[in-house]
Parts: sequence; C-alpha cells; structure tokens
Amino acid sequence: MKEIANMRLGKFTLRFDAPNFTSLFLSKSTSELDKAKEIYDALIRPKLSTRKLYELSESDITILFDYLEH
Repeated sequence: MKEIANMRLGKFTLRFDAPNFTSLFLSKSTSELDKAKEIYDALIRPKLSTRKLYELSESDITILFDYLEH
C-alpha cells in the first residue's frame, strides 16, 4: 500500500503517491557526491601533484567551501 500525499497550492490540491524517502535521500546524496567529485577533479587533484603546500586564491576558497558543502 502506498501513502497518498496531498499538497495545497492556492485553491488547488495535488494528490500523489508519497515518495520513498530512502530513495530520495540516496538520489540526493549521489548527486552531491557527483558535484563534489567534479570540484575535486577541477580544483584539488591538479594541485596535489605540483607541490606539498599550496595557497588558494579567494575565488578558489569559495569553490573549496562548495566542495566541503557537497
């Protein structure tokens, strides 16, 4: 049996099968991992092979924080 969800939008009501929350979280985590991998490959991986200490520019720091968030 599926749970029916109701969502009110103004004077309208939408009825639909409630999503499987485990599937939603798994899908979201996979999406976030893919984004983190893209940033890692573009920003971090190239710098790892050049030297042991690398200082990031301000724009790179913003991207690094995005990486940590994902």
